[in-house]
Amino acid sequence: MKFIKIIDQHPWKTFIAVSIIFALLCWFLWEYVTRFSTVIDVVTIWFAGAIMLISTINYLRNRSKKLLDMEEVKIILQNGEDVNSKKELAQTIIRSNLTRAELKGCLRDCHKVSGDFNIPYLGQRAFSQNLLDAQQGKTNSVLIILEVPKALGNKKPTDNFITCELK
Repeated sequence: MKFIKIIDQHPWKTFIAVSIIFALLCWFLWEYVTRFSTVIDVVTIWFAGAIMLISTINYLRNRSKKLLDMEEVKIILQNGEDVNSKKELAQTIIRSNLTRAELKGCLRDCHKVSGDFNIPYLGQRAFSQNLLDAQQGKTNSVLIILEVPKALGNKKPTDNFITCELK
């Protein structure tokens, strides 16, 4: 334990001491070192190849994640529990920017009626799971269920938003 503390406190001194000890051992054991150097060369080549393979895999993973993050996510509005009344919001969000706040900002931009709006679904666990699935790339859309207030009568809540028809 004390030895590890000394190494942590004086890393350069430790490195120099180990290098000097290694150099002295190599000088005294030159005959064995020449045979050992070929083994070290082979191990170094294999190690470099493994590191190159790991780096390439990491590069490809990061690249595919970056491409996934640049995809656009559609926002789909649904009137209550009526599955047939889905409409796509006119705006889309890039997956890397997809957050609850960004989504609410897009809803506010596309809201036709002046004033505030309240969507209770945005506070439910189902919405959070839907948003998480879209952020992770499992889906390419976020579904928002709008409740139909009794005051609207036959008017659908999606009529208050700038939408386009689903393809």
